[in-house]
Amino acid sequence: MIVEIALVVCAFIVGSIPISYIAGRLLHGIDVRSYGSGNVGSSNIMQISGKKLGLAVGIFDAFAKGTFPIILVRYLYPEPWMMFAVGIALVAGHNWSIFLKFTGGRGVATTIGVVFGLFMWKEILLLTVVMGGMGKVLSKDMSAWTLCAMVLLPILALIFNQPIEYVYLSVAMSCVMLLKRLTGNFEKIDTKRHSLFIVLCCRVIWDRDVRDREVWMRRKLGG
Repeated sequence: MIVEIALVVCAFIVGSIPISYIAGRLLHGIDVRSYGSGNVGSSNIMQISGKKLGLAVGIFDAFAKGTFPIILVRYLYPEPWMMFAVGIALVAGHNWSIFLKFTGGRGVATTIGVVFGLFMWKEILLLTVVMGGMGKVLSKDMSAWTLCAMVLLPILALIFNQPIEYVYLSVAMSCVMLLKRLTGNFEKIDTKRHSLFIVLCCRVIWDRDVRDREVWMRRKLGG
């Protein structure tokens, strides 16, 4: 049991590696949490440095922090409950990094990486092709479509008869991402300008405090 606990703790630490933050510091001398969405993830660094770096960060967050660790655990401890615990730890670590005072990203790329590592190919195909395609055609803003994917992932895992632990993990990862949407990086809500209810609704649907994405991404935050 000590070994298993150590693996889960290590998974949280691996998930906590803030590659987007590191890239921002090394390349621009900035804290990415002070710009745009305030997220420590690929989409925010993409706004600052461009698509190539954003794609590189996304690949790292997905495969180095999600796919590789979960495949390693599948090899060492193939019990489904271990994949459940490690998968949650990886995503939670990305969202609440121990290296950044428990701020972080949104967990989307790392969740995708975990799903890859579990070889849930049908779910990946449907969510990327159908949902991604719909998002690109109907809207450039992927936040609402990401929410749809979060809801659909456990449903698809159940439909395709995945082990029940994988279904639970899909539910748990979606809940972790939803919780991160609601709490953000603990930004204070200006209740004088925005209704708390409206802000929370915007966070759930669009992953930000306001409807207008351009206004949100052009912010220059303090810190």
